[in-house]
Amino acid sequence: EYIYKFVSKCKFIPGNQDHNWKILDDGQLFVARFDEGFAGRWIELDQRHSKLVGEFDDQAEVLIFARRAADLVGASSCDRPEWITVDQDPSTKKLRHAYASLTNNNKRGTPDLEGPNPANPRVNNIYGHILRWRDAGGDPTATTLRWDIFVTCGYRMHPVAAQRGNIVDANGAGEQDYGSPDGLWMDPRGILWVESDVSNSVLDDADYVKFGNNPLLAVDKSTGETRRFMVGPRGCEITGIAMTPDYKTMFVNVQHPGQSPDGFIDPARPLEDGAWPNGAHDGRTRSATVAVSHRRGLPIGSA
Repeated sequence: EYIYKFVSKCKFIPGNQDHNWKILDDGQLFVARFDEGFAGRWIELDQRHSKLVGEFDDQAEVLIFARRAADLVGASSCDRPEWITVDQDPSTKKLRHAYASLTNNNKRGTPDLEGPNPANPRVNNIYGHILRWRDAGGDPTATTLRWDIFVTCGYRMHPVAAQRGNIVDANGAGEQDYGSPDGLWMDPRGILWVESDVSNSVLDDADYVKFGNNPLLAVDKSTGETRRFMVGPRGCEITGIAMTPDYKTMFVNVQHPGQSPDGFIDPARPLEDGAWPNGAHDGRTRSATVAVSHRRGLPIGSA
């Protein structure tokens, strides 16, 4: 529901593993608030905060019930935060931007849940969006920030979706119809890789009828141009991504292929919804890590 950051009292020291094991032991936990006008701030979740005094027995309880503490201090609830990735200047180490995938949320405005807020503006956000922010001065310990919505997901040219206001941003060119963003990774060249996790209950059906299976997309961070890089087999989620330093091999996880719309694989009929990756002779579908390389041995992304 919320986006947090932890600022350690210690600094990472390359090669000093005994020290580095301790950097999460002591520090400050913050929660984000995204205000009108694209300004924002990080609110410390400290028992001494005026809105928390008397609500928790000690600081440990604040940390255990961080979501309730975030409610009390007025943080911005977000539409199902999933992954966060950062774009860092390789020479100065300054933080350019951080990106968070907000997968979806169709419950805003119901009696028990609050309505939209500036960074999560859609009541029926069935397609999700990607939020972007930059801490002041590119300093990840800063307590103020500037934010924007990098992309709102959905159909660009679909008339029903247009009537509902669920239209992907039309900046840039290329294939941009996608929803339920999940995994994110900014590679050092400035390509934002986006993995989607459309639920099997709606995959190729209902509001997702023309999206196809879950893909991995490549997005130019400067222009917003989006290309569909690969598409997973039926019933899977694309999740997890890494690349070799020379950009010539990418590793991508294909999770639970063959999962049925109700979220299960019948052990008595394991091939009912697919036989990926090894075919029917292997007995059932299997999760796997796929290695992807350019057919001519060039860096991925080359023509």
